[in-house]
Amino acid sequence: MKVSKIKIAFFIITSFLFGSCKKSDVNPSQQVKALSTEAKATLEYLVSLGYQAEALKPNAELQGFMAGDVVYPYVLATNLEKQPLGPTSENQWQNRAVSYANSRAVTYYIDPGFPSAYVGALAWAAYYWSISSPNIRINRTYNRSSADIICNTYYDPNTGGWAYALFPTGSGNVGNNIRINTAKPHDQSQEGKMVLMMHEIGHTLGFRHSDQGGGILIPGTQGIAYHQSRNCGSLMKSSVFVCGWAYNGVKRWTNDDRIMIDWAYRYY
Repeated sequence: MKVSKIKIAFFIITSFLFGSCKKSDVNPSQQVKALSTEAKATLEYLVSLGYQAEALKPNAELQGFMAGDVVYPYVLATNLEKQPLGPTSENQWQNRAVSYANSRAVTYYIDPGFPSAYVGALAWAAYYWSISSPNIRINRTYNRSSADIICNTYYDPNTGGWAYALFPTGSGNVGNNIRINTAKPHDQSQEGKMVLMMHEIGHTLGFRHSDQGGGILIPGTQGIAYHQSRNCGSLMKSSVFVCGWAYNGVKRWTNDDRIMIDWAYRYY
């Protein structure tokens, strides 16, 4: 399990998730030339973490780089440069990318057309994250304009991904979008749907994949090879497995997940 090393004196959590990446007909070199100054800074930052530039797909609609099922906002590096270095005695995340003032009061809104089979799964996913830390509270809202996370859909039969989520912008707020790919059959169990939503929420909180590179180890956690060889080493593995999670209120966080949450938000 890893955490990103930011060359601008900040740490960003490495997390984990599921894949969704749209194809582009534009030559990567042409895409880079068309990027804004902010986007180029974020591209440079992500490459410094270990990403290959060609694996980061610019998306004009989302204003970010798609990397599997995670979308990194173009403004990420610029916002991180503006962030004050907050106290680190309790954890490594406070006042760096997602503020506790925001993570303690996250709301999500479900757009019309969002698959009904995922509504309950999303509610349970939000519940499990909410009981993982005193600094995470996620609830549904019926007011779209005030929501922190919009949950909606996209259609792409040409990708392997079933969903994607936006990473935090680095300005203190969580990532603001979770999308389901309606081109996929979504024939997994309800528990499978719930775990997928838990994984996506993890991305909006700032976590990346446990089994992929680009960072340094969070003290006490296992490395990439460990998570690549185990389906149930972390909820944030890039391929999602149920691993005992159920609709029963029993937390199934692995040891590495607990360390990850504690490192970022404090675990209980």
